[in-house]
Amino acid sequence: MSDFHHIVAKFLKENPHIEWVETILFGIAGNNRGKLIPADNLSKITNDGLCIPHSACLTRINGGDINELPLIKYDGDPDAVCMPIPYSLKPVFWSQNSDGHITRGQILLQLHNKENYQLSPYQPRNILQNILQRFHGKGLKPVIATELEFYIRDRACHDKKYPQPPIPPNSDQRLCKDHIYDLDIVTYWQEMIDDIKKACIIQDIPCDTVIAEYGAGQFEINLQHHDNILKVADDAILLKRIIKHIARQYGYEACFMAKPYQDSPGSGLHIHLSLYDTDGNNIFASDSNYPNDQLLSAIAGVLEYSNDFMAIFAPHLNSYRRFQTGMFVPMQQCWGYDNRAVAIRVPSLINHHARFEHRISGVDANPYLVIAALLASIDHGMSNKLSAPAAAINADDIAKTPLLTHQWYDAIQNFQQSSIAKDTFGDIFHHVYHYFILNEFHMINAQISDVEYDMYLNL
Repeated sequence: MSDFHHIVAKFLKENPHIEWVETILFGIAGNNRGKLIPADNLSKITNDGLCIPHSACLTRINGGDINELPLIKYDGDPDAVCMPIPYSLKPVFWSQNSDGHITRGQILLQLHNKENYQLSPYQPRNILQNILQRFHGKGLKPVIATELEFYIRDRACHDKKYPQPPIPPNSDQRLCKDHIYDLDIVTYWQEMIDDIKKACIIQDIPCDTVIAEYGAGQFEINLQHHDNILKVADDAILLKRIIKHIARQYGYEACFMAKPYQDSPGSGLHIHLSLYDTDGNNIFASDSNYPNDQLLSAIAGVLEYSNDFMAIFAPHLNSYRRFQTGMFVPMQQCWGYDNRAVAIRVPSLINHHARFEHRISGVDANPYLVIAALLASIDHGMSNKLSAPAAAINADDIAKTPLLTHQWYDAIQNFQQSSIAKDTFGDIFHHVYHYFILNEFHMINAQISDVEYDMYLNL
């Protein structure tokens, strides 16, 4: 970590007004935890790290501890040692003072066991790192791009806490209809989009295209493809943070629920993935108009294990509201060429463009875990030379394929019983993640919803 001292010195010299640094740990639910430290103390964590309770990365989606976990209940919630990830040391764009100077920085942390400094089995980022080692050991390099859909909503809500579509800047009309690819909508929000872009540039996040999606106030931001897969996942989760903070500065809220509105499309996390060999060749590329064996086996693996990992792709109750017909959300275990109604879409087979797009995950999913599950599925598919079914050409073809799991409890049980999920995440994380989502299921299932009062109160 000696190079980190130089990185810190250079960073502080280039950003002399930074007083504090946010040290960030992304947990099991994708929420961030960490400590705020004085900028002058940044170099001190290089050798000794930063002590944070292991449970910090195992909190519920609403931030609470899961006190029944053995780590907390029996082990007394011991500390882990967090080491800085050097390339993630960046200024925080939205921390500008009245003079326009940025006053905060941020850096990501990697969780290690305190006893032996080995990677902690509880951090999602570490899970992904372990899976990547399998590919590197086989001389294969994944290349991935992510696409995140989200809603901008009014900060004021209805009495029942329902979200409201926003009134865009430079407009007096609340958005109330779908606006797919409407450039005028993008123009209304141009100043906010520009600030999101500036924040991405400052934090070295490769922001690409921005489009107005189907829903009122819904957008999609694409990130460029990259072969540093840990950074790909870092960037996806940091982009959410950027969007949230910039939206608040403009008086709005960014919403990353999978399905915030009943009659509007949900929001997905789409993953574009290709594989390269040590000679720099895209092994998914084909000389014909038909996929080669490597791509077909990779697709077969992802389809074969899609229900095993459904609790990763759709981790929460609301995640399953997104799976509705007519919303360009995959309902079944199928693949096809340039078709947005399938689970695995193949946009191109040509040279470095050859890839597939995974369309199952909601934007509420954890990018580290989603990518880990996809890579594990690909590895199993290619290692066992699995055969993919025929491509679905139309709606009739899709209807003949097996269904994806659309029930939350079924997905939880599938995950718990899955041997590939245990192999992918390791016994410790597999147990913790199963307990995490099952605990959330029981907590929500015990509550009486508004719709139950509306339907049954006067029986």
